[in-house]
Amino acid sequence: MNPLQKLTQDEMHARGVKRSELVRRMGFRNLNKGLRRLDGLLQYLQASDRLLPLLQRALSIPDEKLRIAVAELQEQLVADERARFKPIIQVIPTTIPSPIFVAALIPGLLNIRVPDDLASLPADKEFQVVCDLYRKHRERHSGWAKGKGAVYHRCYDESFELDQDCHLVKINAKHIGLSRAVLRVGGTPLDFHFEEFGAD
Repeated sequence: MNPLQKLTQDEMHARGVKRSELVRRMGFRNLNKGLRRLDGLLQYLQASDRLLPLLQRALSIPDEKLRIAVAELQEQLVADERARFKPIIQVIPTTIPSPIFVAALIPGLLNIRVPDDLASLPADKEFQVVCDLYRKHRERHSGWAKGKGAVYHRCYDESFELDQDCHLVKINAKHIGLSRAVLRVGGTPLDFHFEEFGAD
């Protein structure tokens, strides 16, 4: 149980509030939707700007208690992301795929795997491999999947944005988060990471 989940559980117990009552206090009319939103908030801080004030008001959580729990959860989430990180090339689509489930079902259209030891190569050879992989991707695909460029996520805190001709556009010396779209097919969640770069 993470710090925000524990704080929420403790505050609910102290007030004799059940989960169903909590989501109603937060303003949700649809119970199932409210429970899903609550779980997303407590586990991953999803929609926290909108939902945290509702949670705080519903349980009268003191500001400092909430601030500490959120900060601790944020640290845990970043640590988990770092531990799971693997280098990858992500294609920047020419347009946002529509419907989005097309990309969700075929993540290989936008995600290009790289060798695990790629970053250990000399820089010129490393980026030659990256460019070769992206060019091969462009040769195999058409339309939005062909891409207008790519981002090579070399490590958690460093990425390189390239144009469609593999020229360096920008170096990001901090973590660039990946948006996550989740599609459920037959009740099974499929995670799809979508790069946070605008499309033309």
